[in-house]
Amino acid sequence: MALAPQQQWYVVYSKPTREAYAQFHLAQKGLDVFFPQLQVPARLPAHRALVPLFPNYLFVRLRMPDEYHAVVWCPGVKRVVSFNDTPAPVDDAVVEFLQRRATAAGVLPAHSTLTVGAQIQVATGPLAGLSGSIALST
Repeated sequence: MALAPQQQWYVVYSKPTREAYAQFHLAQKGLDVFFPQLQVPARLPAHRALVPLFPNYLFVRLRMPDEYHAVVWCPGVKRVVSFNDTPAPVDDAVVEFLQRRATAAGVLPAHSTLTVGAQIQVATGPLAGLSGSIALST
């Protein structure tokens, strides 16, 4: 008797800005989907408060190869992330780490330890070595 393939997390690459669309259709097929989003403070009404944590990427728990075609033919999906044409599973601990920090809807709140007046120094890049302080922008 052959054992059923074990479910593992895989990364799905969506069509541009179609992560939520792909998430919806994957979930409609009964697949376990995790689309982590970052809740950022909206500075202006035109800015989006929710942004993908990994733009164009979401996690899907699959039994390979049984559910592969259900994913790649799903609306909004471009491909399953693969190496040498072999879908690459993601360690469960990576997805669980993100899920523990997210709400049930997959939202992670953004927070910063920076404060107004804090002294900073640019560490890398063309401005490396320059220093300054955090100012409140208006």
